[in-house]
Amino acid sequence: MITVLLIFFLACLLMLYNYESFGFTTAAIVSLVMYVYVFIGYMYRYRKGNLLCFEFFFSLSLLFCIFSFFINQNNDSFVAQLVYNSIGNDAYLVKGLFVSLLMYISLMMGFCLANGKAVYVGMNVEGSQSSEGNMFQFKKFMFLSNIVALCYTIIFILFIIIDLPFYINNRGAENDVETLWLGWLRFAQMLYTVLVILKSHYMNIQSLRSFYINNRYYCWTFVFLSVLLLLSGARHMFTTIALPMITLFSLLIYRVKNIYVFIGIAFFGFLFVIIRYARVGLLAEFDSDTSSFFNDFIPASLATPWLIEYADTYGYTYGTNYVLSILAIVPFLAGLVSQSGFMPALSSGKLFTISMYGEDFSSGLGTSMVGDVYYSFGLIGSILFFFLFGFFICKLYNSVVVKKNFSPYLLIIYSSLLSESLFFPRGIWTMFIRMSALVCIYYFLLSNLLVPNNSKFHKKVSGSSNDN
Repeated sequence: MITVLLIFFLACLLMLYNYESFGFTTAAIVSLVMYVYVFIGYMYRYRKGNLLCFEFFFSLSLLFCIFSFFINQNNDSFVAQLVYNSIGNDAYLVKGLFVSLLMYISLMMGFCLANGKAVYVGMNVEGSQSSEGNMFQFKKFMFLSNIVALCYTIIFILFIIIDLPFYINNRGAENDVETLWLGWLRFAQMLYTVLVILKSHYMNIQSLRSFYINNRYYCWTFVFLSVLLLLSGARHMFTTIALPMITLFSLLIYRVKNIYVFIGIAFFGFLFVIIRYARVGLLAEFDSDTSSFFNDFIPASLATPWLIEYADTYGYTYGTNYVLSILAIVPFLAGLVSQSGFMPALSSGKLFTISMYGEDFSSGLGTSMVGDVYYSFGLIGSILFFFLFGFFICKLYNSVVVKKNFSPYLLIIYSSLLSESLFFPRGIWTMFIRMSALVCIYYFLLSNLLVPNNSKFHKKVSGSSNDN
């Protein structure tokens, strides 16, 4: 697989060097064939035993983000035509395709080098801890999950009372606005999911039925919240809670068969399109042609060449556009820094939105990760970034899934990546940092304040188990 990626990498560099000599259709077909080959080849070699992982969701979403405009070039939507007409040179459509493909190949090279030999992840195997160690971990995670469940319930009730009317009255918050209590609910849900999965693992649960019997409250609240978010039109919020839960269950508890994965993708893909039309009051205009299914991705497909052209014309930001989003890990710090007179470069999403619609326009995810990184670091920096990004995520996967290192912190970080895996290609890479950092902090505080002396807690649990 590495050899194929190297050949594709060099071929893509050569095509990128001569991008002005390619027609858009030829470039798109060549790029699409190479992309699909790499995608299927990687999944078959490394993830065929369990498709659910970050690479699968990210690759699937990026596929549509790159090629949606090629598949439906005659889209007559106002947004598509506005962005297309703002690209000064049609050759940048070709360059956008080749840059996107090159970034994806770099990402996959990072994944493959981190994987090493082919890794088959099928049915779950029991960890290597002793029974005493398992009992200690089970008691600890059960205790913490009950505390988090109580906090989760309180936040859930406040969300229903305070925030849910906003979503209903605003057609499901058309741009997936994250209100106050929904934000807190996402943090609580993430931590609750990780603790329930860890507890279930140490209970040696290996079936859906057993998981449900031992986690009834979690399952029902998960289903209830999912239904509420889908009915209110908050698709992004739904995926941020659903993907970590389903993927971690499949990787650590009981494998979800690949056929069910494909059925689920087809069902929710169709459902998301229906929701998109319903939440803006245009359900009557929905039809089954390609424009209905690719409208969500066309702005991202066109944002990539637009941002590449902008960066080539005006220069790169060298990462200054990420300063405020990274500082947002600490509450209020980003606001204080911005008020101090520090003026970082505009984020790619804000730059793109302002350039298209003006200062007062509010939009959702309209940028692209490929264009964002290129706007920040240029071609060479982007290649290095995507390689390291893939290497880091795969090492994290191997640590948790293959080596069975069930550190809550590693699981929280991987869960945060999973929660945004479908939206990374349409956004910026820093979107997971704040979530993972804050949830790790919450877990650290709960674990050390509520279980302050692990040695005593361990001794107490061990003693009680020996008495039995």
